[in-house]
Amino acid sequence: MSDVPTVFFLDWDVDYDQVKDTFLFFRLEQYLVETGGYAWIRRSPHGNTHVMVLLPFHLNTLEVFMARAYLGDDPFRIALDLKRMREGGAYDRLFDTKVVNGKTLHAGEWVAI
Repeated sequence: MSDVPTVFFLDWDVDYDQVKDTFLFFRLEQYLVETGGYAWIRRSPHGNTHVMVLLPFHLNTLEVFMARAYLGDDPFRIALDLKRMREGGAYDRLFDTKVVNGKTLHAGEWVAI
């Protein structure tokens, strides 16, 4: 394994205020223990949960997609990211802001777990 760290993001369709009571959160905590990784969460612009994962070692692209799936990333997001990657576009991104019905919604600050 390379000592180059890996960062990837998850988009959970789980209310931010309830996330710590979910199986997804429990699985993430176990994954971090097993890998020696770190994670941060924030409220998405719609009130759900964004997760940033930092691993102290390198994962290749396929391994990152597998980790995202294992950790419950939105399957539709994964499918779109695979398409973007194949087409040479940017992928594994989360929105900091979204405009809905003319109203700008902002994501919260990252909080370590």
